[in-house]
Amino acid sequence: MLALTRTSVFTLLALAPILFAATPRANPIQAQGGGPPPVPTIVGQTGGPVLAVAHDGRFAYVGVGPRVVALDGTDPRRPRVVGRSGVLPAEVNRLVAAGDVLFVGDGRGLSALDVRDPAGGMPLLGQKPLNGGVGALAVEDGYAYVGVTGQGAAADEVVDVSDPGAMVRVDRFGETGPHSDIALGERFAYAPAWMELAIFERTPGAYFREVGRTRLYATGYGAALADDGQLLLSVRTDLRPELRRCGLDTPGALPCTSVLGLSRPADVIELHGSIALVGSAAGGFAVVDLSGQGLRVLSAVEDLPTEDIAAVWDVAYVAAGKEGLVLLDIADPEHPRRLDVEVLGPTWCCAEDVEAVGNTAFVAAGDAGLVTVDWSDPADPFTIGRVPGILSSSDLALDAEALYSVGRGEGDEWRLTVIDVGDLRAARVVGTLDLPAQPVMVSAEGPLVVLPSRDNGLLVVDVHDPARPRLAASRTGSAWRAVDALVHAGQAYVEVVVPYSEEREGRPGGLRVLDLADPTTPREVGYLALRTQSETRGMALEGGTLHLSAVPGPYERFLEPLPEEIVAVDVRDPSRLQRIGTVAPGTWTQDLALRGGSLVAVSDSLGNRFEAPQGQVLVAGTAAGSSVSAARLPDIATGLAVFGDHALVTTGRAGLVVFALDGIPPTPTLEPAQTPETTPTRRPTLPAEPTDIPLPTTTPAPTDRPPPPTPPHSVLLPITWR
Repeated sequence: MLALTRTSVFTLLALAPILFAATPRANPIQAQGGGPPPVPTIVGQTGGPVLAVAHDGRFAYVGVGPRVVALDGTDPRRPRVVGRSGVLPAEVNRLVAAGDVLFVGDGRGLSALDVRDPAGGMPLLGQKPLNGGVGALAVEDGYAYVGVTGQGAAADEVVDVSDPGAMVRVDRFGETGPHSDIALGERFAYAPAWMELAIFERTPGAYFREVGRTRLYATGYGAALADDGQLLLSVRTDLRPELRRCGLDTPGALPCTSVLGLSRPADVIELHGSIALVGSAAGGFAVVDLSGQGLRVLSAVEDLPTEDIAAVWDVAYVAAGKEGLVLLDIADPEHPRRLDVEVLGPTWCCAEDVEAVGNTAFVAAGDAGLVTVDWSDPADPFTIGRVPGILSSSDLALDAEALYSVGRGEGDEWRLTVIDVGDLRAARVVGTLDLPAQPVMVSAEGPLVVLPSRDNGLLVVDVHDPARPRLAASRTGSAWRAVDALVHAGQAYVEVVVPYSEEREGRPGGLRVLDLADPTTPREVGYLALRTQSETRGMALEGGTLHLSAVPGPYERFLEPLPEEIVAVDVRDPSRLQRIGTVAPGTWTQDLALRGGSLVAVSDSLGNRFEAPQGQVLVAGTAAGSSVSAARLPDIATGLAVFGDHALVTTGRAGLVVFALDGIPPTPTLEPAQTPETTPTRRPTLPAEPTDIPLPTTTPAPTDRPPPPTPPHSVLLPITWR
């Protein structure tokens, strides 16, 4: 095995059975008294795509995931971070600066931030929830004109923002929307939508009165009013994307004098003197000359995803989604030059799972690979970098020997990667194995890794030699649709779902326990029938009690989503598995953890199809009928790691969110002389001896931050009985 016990981290891991074992319990489920547990609180966040950018003449503002970052633009070619907002309800996708207030549109509504002194903080002034997200935003004369997206949006809205602390809707417009952009003129407003352009008269009190609709015979994207009073309009016809320049002499009529073909639809148009900066989120940035009678492309930057643009003097600040903030020198519009400046540090999206070792969190970031985050200050976590050699990562597992990641390889095959994390700042790949099927997740302990698959049942991998992992067993229960698994003390606990037709025939899914003493031939030693569904997952084991997600009743109609329950199962005797308790979280969970007498879970959505997806962090007692406390997340939850007094939650496009678990009792410790109530199960025996892999001797690259201090909380590590 990897000789990682030479590091302090894995010395602690080796001592975990003595230092951090759970207190024995006469009854696995204790009565839970009192009211609901404390609600977890957000204390920090990092990560997420860059979707919006704005400039007010003093500072530039960048939407990074669910937060806003302020940049000092004194030297626009070398901006520096001076402040950050708190975590907003969802990822930021629109920004408009209006004096001392920054208006922020996200996936759930409109927020107002005080930006009089961004370096001293950007306090939240007020919020206006909407029946959807903000797809378009324009602010003028104390009113915000909001294009609302989402299934629950009845119409776009006019919001009185003269008092940012008490924003109120005063009108609705465009019931046939949604409108993808809003261009404000002195008297009229222009809003493109599907196949037409709506024209509204701005009446006293900022009310909108529709005065005409012009058939575009195309889908409208972006709109902007040029200094000469003409409208620049981005559309997509059946043949090609176009940029049109149209006259506005007569409301209801739209004579277009110039048409320019584009390679991709322009989602954003930013006017800058005699040029227009146009960009496509699908990839592409172009500089268009507006000075002549026609439209002419001066230059283009291909394959640059462009969500938003702000012109800061002669530099274009480009919100480039997963690629972060990109700066282009446009002093010579015919030859834009990308500036080699990393303003925000490494940017990544989207977070799918997390494991933590000490002050370092490892985040599975999908196509961005495996990201390392320093969270020694929970209020200000920051990205250290990426682990080289990992193209994608969708799920993680950590044991005393290594970190394990599953993701795509070079040829789009599914791959298990073994990572040596003995040096937390210089983690390295030591072995890989291409898998015969797509795994749902990964669980590891000692020399065994198990990977449930909806197509191949359970895959068992022998990592006795981490440099050469081998497939010990595949297609174990190949008729199963395995959706979750946990390996512990030589046994695999596997949650299985069955097709609807088999459910109707009385063949429910459930929990299967496999003995892995011979990992090449897993042997089923226990089964408990449970109603399960593939949308949920999460297992947590403490002592002799396994907690897992299930559903309470039979299907009422084909594929109807069912409410969820977290079931406690006594697994001390696998041949006689007993269901001993239930907690109803009220939503579907994606991961579970235990902290003392409390369950900590994360959900993927509140289940309201009319709103943007939003997850929760849930805390409940382990007793049947325990009350549940919940805190909302800025996006769906995908993974969870509980470490000390904090919960680290991956949240899709909102990155990694850190929650404080203040008031939630920590796991009780065990005196060395005491023993657990269950007899330890033997470890599986493998034929080969472990191979020592030397730890890296290179010194990690210096960073611009001081070494992280020792965290104030105690270290809680996985419990493994030998």
